[in-house]
Amino acid sequence: MKGELSVDFILSSPNADLFLTVDCLSSGSSLRARVPLAREEVLRLGSSGRPGAINAGTQGRIVVGAPLVTGLPCDYRQCPMKRFLLPLSLLVAAGSGCVTKADHMALQSELDATKSELTGSQERVGSLEAEAERLSATIRELEAKIQAANEELARLEQQIAKGDQDMASLLKDRSRLKESIADMAQALADQRRRRDEAEKRVSEYRDMLTRFKGLIEAGKLNVKIVDGRMVLTLPMDILFDTGKAKLSDEGKTALVEVGQELAKIEDKEFQVEGHTDNVPIYNERFPSNWELASARALVVLKTLQGAGIAPGQLSAAAFGEHKPEADNGTDEGKAKNRRIEIVIVPDLSNLPGYDELKALAGQ
Repeated sequence: MKGELSVDFILSSPNADLFLTVDCLSSGSSLRARVPLAREEVLRLGSSGRPGAINAGTQGRIVVGAPLVTGLPCDYRQCPMKRFLLPLSLLVAAGSGCVTKADHMALQSELDATKSELTGSQERVGSLEAEAERLSATIRELEAKIQAANEELARLEQQIAKGDQDMASLLKDRSRLKESIADMAQALADQRRRRDEAEKRVSEYRDMLTRFKGLIEAGKLNVKIVDGRMVLTLPMDILFDTGKAKLSDEGKTALVEVGQELAKIEDKEFQVEGHTDNVPIYNERFPSNWELASARALVVLKTLQGAGIAPGQLSAAAFGEHKPEADNGTDEGKAKNRRIEIVIVPDLSNLPGYDELKALAGQ
């Protein structure tokens, strides 16, 4: 605009006085004027065009209006050299607070360098932040993988623990199965031994029937099983008269035949047992049926010994009337109760549990 001058500036102090120094070149002469400026003369700052506070470091441009130009020592408007460049500088004076154009340019260059460095730093910060974000994402990914691995490890440990429990259970079952197999094997062995023993007894029984077939058929001897024992029964009527302990001739003949056959069985023992009916007896020799049954049993024992049976295989016992085979209410029953029994003593060592019984008895 005609009659206006503009000057760029930068302030170093908020309290600086403002002066306008003008060099006017006219007619070959040089004139310099130093015109003070009031702060209200500063119309605009920077490129915003708005009035504002003037502080230290303020940058901007002041526009000097035409009224100030008229105060110059020469008429600027009439100056024939006005078409030439009019050097105009704004002097911001406040002692050492003045900033020249060269200082301003240096400061501006330093500012630009600082801005450039700041921009570079910001770019580096941005790059570092991006790298940090990438690393954070990687860390989060790794943490997720670690978490998944820990969960898988926990699951596997549970499976291993369950496997250990199953293995322990299987081992227990195996141990129990072994024990069960051992028990079954032992039970099977016991059953086999019992079967063998039973078969042996059956064989012995058949052997006795064969040995004494003639006596059995003659009615002089009976072979039977009583309480698990093989018993040879001879009726008392063919052996002794009533109330007597003297062996009859017929009885002696029968006992000798029996003794000769039993003597052939060397691994057995024989017990002679005397039985009576319930008819009481009382005399000097036999005060009761106990004494009568005992005397008869001893007579039979000695007769068997004389027939060839070893004394160590023989024993005698008396039951009197106290172990009847039949009812004493009839004569027939009484006849059956009056008897001599030769018991084949069983070998208990062949019975199951015999070893346990010996151990229990401390033998």
